[in-house]
Amino acid sequence: MTNEYAALSTRKGFNRSLSHFRLVTQLSEQAGQGLNLADLVDDLEKDKKIQKSQIGPILNALLVEKFQYQTLSFNLVQDMKTFEDIQSQTEKWNRAEMVAAYHHPQLGISLINPKRKNHWDGVQDLSRHELVVLYVKGVRDQDKAIEPQVLAGLKAMMNGGTLPAGSSFHDAAIKPVVMKPKVVEAPAEAPAPAPAAPVAKPAAPKPVAAAHTRPGAKPAVVPPARGTVATSRRPEVKPVAKPGRVGTAPGLRPAVAPPSHAKGGPVSKPQPPTATAPAAKAAEGPAAKAAAPADGGNRARMTPKYSIQVTNELFHNGNVEAWKNIIESFKVKFTTLEVHIFHDGEKVNDINSLFKWGKVKHGDVLLFSISGEEIQGVAKLQRYLFEGASPRFHNFLKKDVNKALNLF
Repeated sequence: MTNEYAALSTRKGFNRSLSHFRLVTQLSEQAGQGLNLADLVDDLEKDKKIQKSQIGPILNALLVEKFQYQTLSFNLVQDMKTFEDIQSQTEKWNRAEMVAAYHHPQLGISLINPKRKNHWDGVQDLSRHELVVLYVKGVRDQDKAIEPQVLAGLKAMMNGGTLPAGSSFHDAAIKPVVMKPKVVEAPAEAPAPAPAAPVAKPAAPKPVAAAHTRPGAKPAVVPPARGTVATSRRPEVKPVAKPGRVGTAPGLRPAVAPPSHAKGGPVSKPQPPTATAPAAKAAEGPAAKAAAPADGGNRARMTPKYSIQVTNELFHNGNVEAWKNIIESFKVKFTTLEVHIFHDGEKVNDINSLFKWGKVKHGDVLLFSISGEEIQGVAKLQRYLFEGASPRFHNFLKKDVNKALNLF
């Protein structure tokens, strides 16, 4: 007889369970406010605050047990590579909340909000015969009647069909829920400029002193108020007046100026901001978007399938050994990535099975893909695998028995 509480008997097991309970409680509160669980889990995956093994229990605990979502599971009847139609259709369905759980054989469970384009882009393609579980719940009590219709319509579109005629899953009276729970975390970064205020305060008296000691102290040296490099000593009063738009008493204006200067850095004066603000906005344009990762963030993903044509007369044992050595070298270099081989549309679980006389011949095509978070080395791996499938496979057989080849 097994003890259900055995995992709680160690500090590690207890702390792991406690952190999971806290995470589920947090997700329960946010989902109860109308936020989509797939969106919430996607944000957690980007921040690496959730493990794949937690997603299944969370789905059952929240969507099935707590919120009573209707479910439908099925195996895909065909490969699905384009998602524009299903995304544009479901985006209008505001009478029901939907979550699709795609059980990927290599990546585990991937949650998809059908209304989000970036979620479909994250999975890239869905393979036939793979398991999909749909979760649907009406937004209002009167919407519960359409739950079976939404499930059927979503399943039909994911299997290449069309939505049944007369389906109406939109109601203009329903106001959209403003999501993006990450915005709540933003204020945590706001206090950052605060420490700059006390540092800037000592600089406040200096401009005032400089204004009074104008006759003897050579004001040209004193006005190092960065933006005050305008003209002569007289205009020095103008910079003091401009930053002091918060106060009324002249004496208080210099004290107000430094904080505004500290917050803006070199962009403190009225004229520099007009020059730098457009530049900052331009920096946030295409260049920043190109440098930033895709909206998929740090969640694990899988590359498309890359083709390798066999140029040897047969893909025999030497080619198999060469591929094994190449893949071993790749995994030694990139320990968090996995290489997957495909033949005739099926995944090859044991690469040795490719060595069967006449199974893979000259001109046949083998496919491979890589799964993981920070994917790299794809081009090099493709080049080496091509060489390993050619008559030049001997180059990858010369290695120390106890060491992997140093290829990457």
